[in-house]
Amino acid sequence: MEKINIKSSESLHNKRTREQILCAAEKLFAEKGFSGASIRDITEKADCNIAAVNYHFHGKENLYIEVFHLHMSTIRDLRINAVRGFLSNKSEQKTLEELIHIFATAFLEPFLEESGGPKLMELMMRERYDSHLPQHMFVEEIIQPEGTRTLNLRIDSPTLAHKCLRDNELNGVFECQMRITSS
Repeated sequence: MEKINIKSSESLHNKRTREQILCAAEKLFAEKGFSGASIRDITEKADCNIAAVNYHFHGKENLYIEVFHLHMSTIRDLRINAVRGFLSNKSEQKTLEELIHIFATAFLEPFLEESGGPKLMELMMRERYDSHLPQHMFVEEIIQPEGTRTLNLRIDSPTLAHKCLRDNELNGVFECQMRITSS
């Protein structure tokens, strides 16, 4: 007779329920916003009971934060990996323009994906106009991930260089240091 690992089965069921709740919540928060999406609507769409939201997330507010946390960590990881890839290429002189392009592309790609981009954009816009996230969350999750590195960049644009140094006289090319955050 084959033994069934009950704990493993429960763990898989809990993980699947958690994922279903997150998926349903993301869709409904994007469509209706935080206030318009009820726990009942979310659990109905996720095909689970209302208690599951409290069990997995300890309430609607934490569920909302977790939906954004998952997206923000993905965006942060894409950005950090893109910057690391750029920095790991030791053979070329790196410019600030190239770094900004890499950074912006990695930041914007998730918004442009056909599968989830429009939903993510809708979530962000709803949050922008009806905020329910902690004020510091976006900065701490996206702007200032853990760790810093110093990067030497060559800036070939006198206009951009002038903006960087404001009052300094510039003649073409100069070297600068900037801090790049990475984990």
